[in-house]
Amino acid sequence: MNPLNIRGERIRILGSALASLTLASGALAQATSTTDEEVLSLEAFILEESNISGSDTLLQNSRPIGSVFLGEQDALGTPRSITVLTPEAMKQFSVKGFDDLDRVGAGLTRPNIFGIPGLPFIRGDNAGVYFNGMRRIPNQNETPTSFGSLESMDLVKGPSPAQFGPTNSGGYVNFVPKTPYFDKFRGSVEVTIGDWNYYNTQIDVGGPVLVAGKPMAYRLSVTNQDADSYYNDVGNDYISVYAAAKAKLSENLSVFGGAEYYSFQSNENAGWNRVTQALIDNGDYIIGEMDPNTTSAAYGGFTDNDLISAFFPTQNAVALGVQDPNLALVVPTAYFLDAFGAPTGPNFSYENGAASMATPIFYNGGLYGYKYTQDYFDAGGGLFTEKIDGKTVLSDPSDYADSKTFIYFTDFVWQGESDRKISVKNFFEYITTKKLSSYGFAHDSDAHSWETKLAVDDILEIGGAKIAVQYGADVRYSYNNDANDFFVEPFNRRNIANPTITPQSIVLAGPQLDWQLVGGSESKLMQYGAFGQFKADLTESFAIYGGARVESANYSTRGTPKESPSPDAYRDGEETYASVSVNPILTINNSLSLYAAIQQGTALQPGQTGGINNGDGNFVEAPFYEGGIKTSLLDGKLFGSFAVYQFEKSTLADLPTGAVDESAYTSEGYEVEFSYAPTPMFTIVGSFGEQKATYDGGFPFATSPMTPEQTALYAGAIVYDVVSGDRYDANPSNERSGYPLFSANLFAVLTFQNGFGLGVGPSYKESFWLNDEHTLKLPEVTVWNANLFYRTDRYEVFLRLNNFTDEDYFIGASFAPTMIVTKAEPIEAQLSVKFKF
Repeated sequence: MNPLNIRGERIRILGSALASLTLASGALAQATSTTDEEVLSLEAFILEESNISGSDTLLQNSRPIGSVFLGEQDALGTPRSITVLTPEAMKQFSVKGFDDLDRVGAGLTRPNIFGIPGLPFIRGDNAGVYFNGMRRIPNQNETPTSFGSLESMDLVKGPSPAQFGPTNSGGYVNFVPKTPYFDKFRGSVEVTIGDWNYYNTQIDVGGPVLVAGKPMAYRLSVTNQDADSYYNDVGNDYISVYAAAKAKLSENLSVFGGAEYYSFQSNENAGWNRVTQALIDNGDYIIGEMDPNTTSAAYGGFTDNDLISAFFPTQNAVALGVQDPNLALVVPTAYFLDAFGAPTGPNFSYENGAASMATPIFYNGGLYGYKYTQDYFDAGGGLFTEKIDGKTVLSDPSDYADSKTFIYFTDFVWQGESDRKISVKNFFEYITTKKLSSYGFAHDSDAHSWETKLAVDDILEIGGAKIAVQYGADVRYSYNNDANDFFVEPFNRRNIANPTITPQSIVLAGPQLDWQLVGGSESKLMQYGAFGQFKADLTESFAIYGGARVESANYSTRGTPKESPSPDAYRDGEETYASVSVNPILTINNSLSLYAAIQQGTALQPGQTGGINNGDGNFVEAPFYEGGIKTSLLDGKLFGSFAVYQFEKSTLADLPTGAVDESAYTSEGYEVEFSYAPTPMFTIVGSFGEQKATYDGGFPFATSPMTPEQTALYAGAIVYDVVSGDRYDANPSNERSGYPLFSANLFAVLTFQNGFGLGVGPSYKESFWLNDEHTLKLPEVTVWNANLFYRTDRYEVFLRLNNFTDEDYFIGASFAPTMIVTKAEPIEAQLSVKFKF
């Protein structure tokens, strides 16, 4: 008897998988001659690969999690804190980049990294990024990480376990890539328009094919965006082209591979400069230009770099209290005349004694304006300010921050009749970036990495008990050439309230000076790792996950990149380190579990740009402790988790006698997350938590806080306070600032039977200190977001309203927080229309 007639329903699925190319007759002919076992294997493969359960829900426990330990576990049985974002959750929360994660889970915040968030920020620290379980190049603000290739993501709190290798200690995000469809052909076209000239189009198609008698499937996704932004002269244009294929090469061997090309064009967004509490509270911006006499023909009519102070304290940075005639702001003549009256002579004097202490500045034979002086303030003179809005930022239409990223991956999986599975994963990534900001910053980098990983999953029987194990090895090579020039980067120099960008506010850098003042580094890093992990069910209710990794790293690095006129010689080094984790979990019943996570080992703390490895100082000790409770009730309709944690970080480098480890700090806090779907028509998702990170070895280098008067007096340079013994008196606990310590999110989605639906909810952030000195504080805020949508089998329409109550609030800063801060976007509307075929 023909086996196809016996298994009509199963072969109906197989026939559907092959029908897209009208090859059904050939497939039937081949299937007739195959063995019963081959048909069963092929059916199981197609059924497994066609499973897209959990994609249309917001529930945290809707799909297995393969981003932490060996194999895949459900959320209840995974002894770590995780936030699961399904495709539906990403759509409802409008997650298009890492700066959107602060509204989806606990421990996730959004400090501004010059408007280009290349990394997520988890539990008070930068986090790592993985693609399908393989490490991506860490880049803090090189380029946004493309979301065009991912289907969903897992956000794992805390350092990575053994098989993933070391990454940033705060946690990591694992991208689940878009996978091919084996059940039938699918396609969609989605067009999104929105405020600030936002246009985004995505085409996504895929389906099954039969190649050389083997079942295969493909996926192609192209996303193009042409968009301005709320902020003046800051765009957000990109194109992402992603292609993937999966095949069953034999009864035991399958392969999944793909690639993505991502091209991004924009420029950096430093936000507001000349930050004062009055600016934060009331929008009062200190006006004034720099002295036009600080320009020179030698620098093309722009700022003469030889007349302004440099960034680093060893290079003549200005100490507070040292008056430099090239630094103070010059207030236009009209403002002084309006305030104090007309001058009476060539040296002028006013009835108001303070005004006479301001210095007149003559340029091209005319009176240009009056310069602030200390005498002017001592005599009672005041600041001149104007109201400013959030979209007016430190940007220039000629600025650029362009980048290109290419990734390629393959996964080969061999699964025999036994429990043993062998996986070979390969991953390659290349990033190139070019940036120029006319306030004095330039960047040019090239980075690439490749990694190969062999992993064996098996089941061992010991004393009658079955223990799941995974062991393997990996090798990774990383290269980075990072040229950057911020020898002079005076954020406060430009008067952004003036719509005209004056020549004296432009500081040439990088390619404009043939990289004469180049900084950065060039590095090569080879890592060899071996790992093993297990899950032992000691009783029916008690299990232990454990893992260990040993790794050797060889590096070559030099302090200047290859663009430097005189690059340094390479210095070589090596580090060997290990990590061990123990993760017990006690299952009280089918709906409640208690867990602990203990990990002792090493994290990788790369440089700020391009994932630079400057030596053993980039490898840090990162002991980690977490405990929690998870519950799943009402047949999985209600899921909740509670976690408390602490992790530390300190460099492996040998520090000189008397030096402090400025990278060392401790982070601790608690997190609560839940999701509840009492009916298919209603879901509510919520989270809240508190986090605090404190520096243990001393505060890192940062620009000094200034009074409003000092901002006017020293606007022409980065200022470093060489007399700073009492600088942090207002922060006795050494708290790391720049993000809210407590935040909470709540979002509810209601879907009606006629296809219409509504999603709405608030995100709360308490007030927080912008800078470590605790002189600038950002206000608390509750931001409301909402979606109105309509769905059918063919169409999907989404109207998104972000911050629809139009709240004023701010984003913290991760660099130079005493000089720059960003006001968040006001109300924003976007309309998406999707056609499915």
